[in-house]
Parts: sequence; structure tokens; C-alpha cells
Amino acid sequence: MSSSLYAGVRALKYPSYGNFAFLGLVLGISFYMRLGIFYAFVIWPYFLPLIKERDLFKKVFLTILIYILIAAPGVLSLLNFSNGVWQASISKTVLQKEFTDNHQIVVNVLRNFMLFYHNYDYYYNHFIEGPYLDIVSRIFAFVGTIIVLLKTKKKDYLYFLLAYISICISIGITSPYSYTATTRGIFLMPFGFVFAAIGFTYLIKRARNSNVFFSTVVAFLFLIVIITINVYQSQIGVFKKVGFSGTALIIKSLQDANGSRYNTVLLLLSQYNQYQIFNQLDLMKEAYGLTDVKFGIIRGSPISCSQIAHSNVLYFQNDINVRDTLSKINCSDYRLTMLNPTMFP
Repeated sequence: MSSSLYAGVRALKYPSYGNFAFLGLVLGISFYMRLGIFYAFVIWPYFLPLIKERDLFKKVFLTILIYILIAAPGVLSLLNFSNGVWQASISKTVLQKEFTDNHQIVVNVLRNFMLFYHNYDYYYNHFIEGPYLDIVSRIFAFVGTIIVLLKTKKKDYLYFLLAYISICISIGITSPYSYTATTRGIFLMPFGFVFAAIGFTYLIKRARNSNVFFSTVVAFLFLIVIITINVYQSQIGVFKKVGFSGTALIIKSLQDANGSRYNTVLLLLSQYNQYQIFNQLDLMKEAYGLTDVKFGIIRGSPISCSQIAHSNVLYFQNDINVRDTLSKINCSDYRLTMLNPTMFP
């Protein structure tokens, strides 16, 4: 993404045909990178100042033409339905969404604006636990966001805000999930850092008007606190908190059972277990290509051997009643898997 930003800024400062061609080249190569198609949504607002330029459309057309020529082989490969690449690709897009109510798309977009303050990725956190910013940076980012909104009459602030809004919307409307996956939301982190920096700079400048020495000391203390929190979270805290939900572990078990001898998965729950199976599990099975795997729930006891024969039997570690029930039966020809989720559902 840094290369795309560099090429975009270069074309903005020196709007020659060569620089626009270079931008098309970089964006075309980015198409083959993970989520590289989003890069164009980040840089487009910065070209608004050139909208009145006479040759702008010719230059933009050149960028688009080069982009299409480079990306075309990849697009044709995706359209080759028989090789399975298309199916694997669209399974991670809104074309195979895991939700039935399309209002979720609006919810996803709105939630993207809150990722600095609340993380909605309940399933696969990719070693990021909680909001994308630490508690101190969140405060500065909130202040910085207000400042940016109040200063949109200045072009730099306006283009930055439009780029932020653009990437929030593009990620939200293309996501197949009912949450923002961290692998996509990570594109928003640079914006969070900038918002926090704007708020931090503003508050420190205000403090310096009264006492330069005191404000300098406070600024260093804040920086030390921010660095300490992030180092702790990245090296210690995240490994204590990040895990998988019960539903995510069930999906993983379904993946393991797919094509194996035990292609029936049964979840054992005690009568008073409060866990409720994710109400869109069938859609998730379809999205992950697991429709051939049978899944069922057995709630309460007793449990007979005939019920669990030839099955992969799951139970939660904290479900003591099920553990006691399993210890009393003597069955064969089944596989037992204990799940230890760190969060629910």
C-alpha cells in the first residue's frame, strides 16, 4: 500500500503522463496482493485538486488502461469457474455472505468507524485483542477526529477524511462476515494513528501555551505510557486474551471432519448449558464449503453409544455435566474432541 500511496502522491505533485502510467502499473501489481484492490479507494480523494485540469481524464484513462491490462490475467483466472479459484475467491466476498439480512452491510460499514474503540472480530482475531488502539491513543484519536471534522474546509483535512470514509465503506460493503475481520480492518490502523497524532499534537500545543516545560514532560510521559501499553499487549497481553469462540472451534472441527471417516459432527451439551449455536451456522458451512458435513446437537443425558457411533463428538471443557456423562459410557468407533473456547458464542 505504501507503494500505491507513493505513486499517488507523485502523480498528484507532478501530474505527468509518465507518473500516471506509473500509478497504473503499481495499482495493477497490487491487484495480485492480498486485498490490494482496496488501495485505489485510499488514494482517489487526493486527486480531487486535479479535477479541473484539462488533460486529467486522459491521464486517468491511461492509469485505468494500464491497471486493466495488468490485472486482466488475474481476472480471467478468477472467471475460470472450473479451476476452483473463483469459488475460493468469492467465498471471502459479499458474493457469498454469511448473513441473510442485507442490513448487515450497513452495520458493517458503521462498525468500521468504531474499530479504534471496539473490535467486532469475535471469531478469528489474528492476534489482535480488543480495539485497534490502546486506551490512551483512543482518547487522542477521538479528539483528533473532532478536529478533522471541524477543519474540513482545509483541503488536507478534507482529503484525509474522504480517504478514511472511502476505505471504511469499501471494506464494509465487500465483507462476507457479520463483523470486520482484522485482516481487512488493519487497513484502517494508519488512519487511527493519524487521528491520534492530530489530537495529541493539538492538546500538547494548548498545554505549551501555559507552561512549556510541564507540557514537554507530560508529552514524554504519554508517549512512554503508550509504548509500554502496546509492548505489553503485543508481547504478553494478547496471548492471554486472544482465542477462539465456541462457534469458531465448531467450524474448525467441521473442516477437520470434511472428507474424513468421521464426517458427522455432534456437539454434546448439558441440559442447562447456556450456549446457543450460532444461528447462521448453515450459511457459514456453505461459505466454507462444508455442506457435506453433517452436524447435530445432543442436549442432556443419558447418551447412548448408538447416538455417537461413527461421529466426531465435541464438548466444551467447562461443561462439567457432559464430562461426567462421557466418563460413564464405554463406547467405541467415535472420536472425542474437547473444545476450550475463550469467548462465546
